[in-house]
Amino acid sequence: MGFLTEAHHPKRCWRRHGYGAVALRCLMICAVVLFLWVGRAAAVVCDGPVQVCEFGRYVFGLEIDGVLRSAVYVEPGLVVTNRHVVLHRKSANLISSDGETLSAKVLPTDYPGDLVLLTVEGLDLGSARGQIVSTSRGEAAFVVAYDPQAKRVRAYPRGGIVLPPAMDRPLARIQHNAPGGIGSDGGALVGEDGQWLGVATFGAGARNEAIPTSEIAALKSRSNAAQSSADIELGNAYKHCVQTLERMPKRRARLARRAVIYLREACERTRNAQLLDEVGRVLGRAGHVQDAIGVFSGVLEMDPHALRSREGLVVAQFLSGEHAKALPHLKWLVDILGQDPEILRLAIQGGKIGGDTAFAEDALSRLERLNPALALPMRRFLDAAIPPPAQGGRNR
Repeated sequence: MGFLTEAHHPKRCWRRHGYGAVALRCLMICAVVLFLWVGRAAAVVCDGPVQVCEFGRYVFGLEIDGVLRSAVYVEPGLVVTNRHVVLHRKSANLISSDGETLSAKVLPTDYPGDLVLLTVEGLDLGSARGQIVSTSRGEAAFVVAYDPQAKRVRAYPRGGIVLPPAMDRPLARIQHNAPGGIGSDGGALVGEDGQWLGVATFGAGARNEAIPTSEIAALKSRSNAAQSSADIELGNAYKHCVQTLERMPKRRARLARRAVIYLREACERTRNAQLLDEVGRVLGRAGHVQDAIGVFSGVLEMDPHALRSREGLVVAQFLSGEHAKALPHLKWLVDILGQDPEILRLAIQGGKIGGDTAFAEDALSRLERLNPALALPMRRFLDAAIPPPAQGGRNR
């Protein structure tokens, strides 16, 4: 209980004031403070360090049209969340960690990334939380976000930073594997010491992303009433993209060429890696692999550290028969995710068919140490004679 002052600590209090009536007074003070601390801790579901748990008071549930996501306190009267959560809407309700509901209004912005600010009258949790300018690979990290099922703020289990944001790329994100949940979009990525690292964008598995808090300064400088027209344009672009994606088939199905063009145009205006990644996967499933390759390549130009997009590009290149072209991407992925069975499986396949047997053998050796049962069929695959694939996968 790091917030107990010296005056409130029973032993120090007794030494200072003596026993008897004063000691009883000290115990009463401790009981009250302990009661407040337990009440505050109970408002946040947390298995992490105290500093991470305490960050929960700066995280809010964000309710828009009955859908619950998350937002994070920035400074008095101001919270931040994802643009893809708000879309074109102008207002929302906030739910604090102790259950209080507050009204919030979206502050217009022309900021091109997946962030927006909301103003909240009367909200004051003190000065802004510490915002870390840089992160390091391997650093411990936790997602703190609103859990719609538990109906309270939750600090999810420990994860870590897989890659910091790529340098000199304004839209680059933190790549991490800290798990989250359904409502984590717009929540906080927090370091082990309770420092705020980023705004969570999505992810409940091993390929998750967050926008670094260093971007909040740029967001604030570009958020004011004068940006109303740009904000409307951005919001409508996000809305159009999301609605178009929702109409796309969830399984393998043919898409007319005009539908492919329509989907790409609808979402490329957002410059949102998360949405574009989904576009690439839809196009790949539909057999439009060259379009998928184009979409994934475009995301990597914005953010060369985007793990999901690089993996998606590799799969699309496999579908196109371009295994040799996939090898540089696979080698990069193995260097970063050398303990990931799926990446190693792709590396074995790409190395075998792409003509780099040494790379395939190295990936198999890693897989044998990691998962011997999974390595057995890959050993048979590597030893088998496989004809070269047809090159230049076509779009339908």
